[in-house]
Amino acid sequence: MSRSEPPLVSLCVPTYNGAPYLRETLSSALSQTYRPLEILIGDDGSTDETLHILTEFQELAERHGKTPVRIWPHRRDRPADNWNFLAAEARGVYLKYLFQDDVLHPDCVAKLVVLAETNDRLGLVFCRRSLQSAVPLPPDYVALYGDVSRGWHRLAAVQSGRDLLSDGGFWQEPANKIGEPTNVLLRRETFWRVGGFDRELVQLVDWDLWLRFLGQGWIGFVPEELAAFRVHDRQLSHTHTESGAAHLDLGKLYLKMLARYDFLPAAVQQETWVRLAAHLQSLHEEVQHLRHHSATAYDRLTATAAELARTQTQFTSEIALRDRHLQEAQAALTAAYATGQTLQTQLTDELTRLGAELAAIHTDRAQLGQQLQQMHTHLQTAAETLQAQAGAIAAYQAQLTAAQHQIAFMEASFFWKLRNRWFALKERLGMK
Repeated sequence: MSRSEPPLVSLCVPTYNGAPYLRETLSSALSQTYRPLEILIGDDGSTDETLHILTEFQELAERHGKTPVRIWPHRRDRPADNWNFLAAEARGVYLKYLFQDDVLHPDCVAKLVVLAETNDRLGLVFCRRSLQSAVPLPPDYVALYGDVSRGWHRLAAVQSGRDLLSDGGFWQEPANKIGEPTNVLLRRETFWRVGGFDRELVQLVDWDLWLRFLGQGWIGFVPEELAAFRVHDRQLSHTHTESGAAHLDLGKLYLKMLARYDFLPAAVQQETWVRLAAHLQSLHEEVQHLRHHSATAYDRLTATAAELARTQTQFTSEIALRDRHLQEAQAALTAAYATGQTLQTQLTDELTRLGAELAAIHTDRAQLGQQLQQMHTHLQTAAETLQAQAGAIAAYQAQLTAAQHQIAFMEASFFWKLRNRWFALKERLGMK
């Protein structure tokens, strides 16, 4: 098959309270080497930071400007409803689901599309995926659920899905030998032709859809680890196992396989009957066990209720005594509270008086400071005046000293002495 343009792939990410691992998951989506790609995210009413993380991611994708991202927050319903909703909104030739805990290798979509484009009949293409966990997984768990594709006896790159339904390893564990939606690429047209995800199931939703793809189309396989499936106790499958939903799902799927899946080989149908009978027997035994334990539990509850009644009678007087003591203590506390209120009022009044006195002291202090400042200014001015006068006196003193020196010099001179003698002679002669 050849196209003038590469086919659009719709990468669908259903979320619900997935904050712990969501950033890593979304980063792997945006890091895909394949284009054109659109990313569709449907959130099932998350109450943690999921929506905040999704908004950040959408803004980041817009800044890069290469991959459109659309987000739909809606009311929580069954998981399959969200998955089908994203498929209905998708525009791509292919659907590529990525669950909120998982991670895609950068070339995952590209390599799956390359194989899908080789044959129009290929409705489902899957690859190997690794297990990812924060803690070491038990070796027997890894051996069974690590590379689930090893469970097939005859697995080829391209083959009819009915060949795999007739595979000798079909009923060997693990039952789902394709994997989770994260490591699968689906042709959108085939997805809707086989009916999409069944909303009546909660745990075996993906395996049920894979069966319909096997019965009505061709399957492709890329023998590389191109995705990582995260194992942790918060994931949806773990919740369903604890709640018993997985146990009920198994019976529903067996009935569905027998009633609707006429494409199943006779050997598979026969084994399904055997497994359904064993499953119903197991459910019957579990119901009987629950009934027995319910009756025993009822007897224990009756005895416990009688013991509680006796205990209630025994402690009624003690409770009344404690109530009286509590009332007395409450009265004492009330009186102490009233005394405290009075003391608080007195303390408030005293603090008000002291505050007024302190304010007056602050006012007097401010006025005294102003007066001291004025005196300091006057003293500084007087000092400057005295300093100027002292300078003038020193100048006068210097001039006087110079004059005295001049006079002494003149008096010591010959001419001065001659003058004095002249004045003395004039005085003796009576001359004026």
